[in-house]
Amino acid sequence: ARFRQEMRICRRLNHSAIVRTYEFGVWQSRRFITMEVLDGEDMARVLMRAKGPMTEEAVRTLFAQVCRGLDAAHDAGVIHRDVKPHNIFVLKGQTEARLMDFGIAKVQDLTTTAEAGLSIIGTPAYLPPERLEDGIAPGPRTDLYSVGASMYHAITGELPFGGKDISALLTAIAMGKLKPPQEHNPLISDGLQDLIMTAMARLPSDRPKDCATLADSLDALST
Repeated sequence: ARFRQEMRICRRLNHSAIVRTYEFGVWQSRRFITMEVLDGEDMARVLMRAKGPMTEEAVRTLFAQVCRGLDAAHDAGVIHRDVKPHNIFVLKGQTEARLMDFGIAKVQDLTTTAEAGLSIIGTPAYLPPERLEDGIAPGPRTDLYSVGASMYHAITGELPFGGKDISALLTAIAMGKLKPPQEHNPLISDGLQDLIMTAMARLPSDRPKDCATLADSLDALST
């Protein structure tokens, strides 16, 4: 169901920062998706290999692209719901990124989504607080928080919140105070720290109005 969901969604999206997906099928009883060939690795592996944070220039460049891809998805009525380093592919040279894995995305004008009976959709470490509350539908600012959490991880090498188990992690996300990124990495500029903290604001209304705004702000830090 998630394969079919991803194909249905990706056919709606056409942006240079979103991985291109071509075909869904079955071969020898195995379902498959074909997509463009990319030379590089996902951001989670980049961080694992580096055993530390990425450069600020790389973070600004890559996440500005991710934000513009997300903005195009939001304009098409698609909420990703699982933005995280594992789902950001970094091309060789670390100057280009592709957003991938729309398998649990929510299409706002379709009645069927691939929730698979789960009460929490997405990867817990990057979930916004509002997704832990019943009855709150995901929206563009849901993805914005996850972008901020992913930037936090990329520029500090640390997750925004931790816990000894999933319950402790979810409690920290719901009630804990976010440490400023500079406490982990004092070399981070004030400008980038402010953008991360704003993107991860507890209230969705306190976050940037959309991903394009965050992308513009990231680009402005580079000038």
